Parts: sequence; C-alpha cells; structure tokens
Amino acid sequence: MRSKPNGEPRMAKTFNIQASFGGLVVTVGTRLSERGKAALASSGLSHLSFGRIGVLSILLVAPTTQAELCKALRQKPPSMGELLERLAKDGLVFSTPDKTDRRKTNWALTPQGRRDIEKARTVMRKTGTRLDRSLHKMGVSEKELDRFKTVLAGLLDDES
Repeated sequence: MRSKPNGEPRMAKTFNIQASFGGLVVTVGTRLSERGKAALASSGLSHLSFGRIGVLSILLVAPTTQAELCKALRQKPPSMGELLERLAKDGLVFSTPDKTDRRKTNWALTPQGRRDIEKARTVMRKTGTRLDRSLHKMGVSEKELDRFKTVLAGLLDDES
C-alpha cells in the first residue's frame, strides 16, 4: 500500500454494498417491513406477516389451490405448504377437497382469517398511503412510482 503525501496509507477503493442499488433495496425493504409489522402489532395483528397477508388476501377473493398461491406469490411449493399449515394451525385457513378434481385441495379463510385480513388490509392501506405521500413530498410522481413498481416486480420475476 502506498502512502499519501501526508504519510497516511492510501486505501484501495472498496465496493460499498449498502450504497449499491441492491443494498439500498434491501435496506429500504427491511425498514418498510419493520414499519408494517409495527402498524399491524399496534392493531392487534402481530401474528400476521407480509407472506401471511399475501395468502389471506388471495383467499379473501375465493378458495384457491396451493399451486395457484405459489404462482401468484412467487413461492416454492414446500415453503407455501409450511405457510398454509401454520395458517391452518392458527385457525385462519382450512382446506377442502376440490369438488371437480379429487387430486386438488382448495384453501379458504375461516371467519377469523376473514376478520384478520380485512383489518390488516385497512392497516396496510393506511401505511401505504403514508409512504406514497412521503414519496410525493420527495418529488416522485405517480408515473415514476408506477414505473418503479414495474421494475421491482420485474426483479422478482428475473430468475438469473
């Protein structure tokens, strides 16, 4: 290592992972997740995580198979299976055989699951509105926000 004129060693330029795009996305994602968890906890929904909310939101529309949930939420079958088992154990979902294809199982919400997801969606909608307002104050337009969402969704779809 060579020295600077004042005798201090020169440090090689290093890659700052936290300032990289990926590092910033991870850091922002972590902070948003923490805010979401805090908002849910303050509403008595600390048992709900983002993954659980995703599953329950889909089931709010209609009973759904595990394969359809995997595709919609970009999850692997073993992970989804474990999540569904935990949701069932917590009394939020239940499974029934498909009426038209005995090989399939449909998952649906229990009354408690329905109450929890409706409340959670209200909490998360308010949290999202506050985030959108913050972004607009920073000068981010609705068009830019939509484009950024498309880019992030594309990163989730990119398997390379």
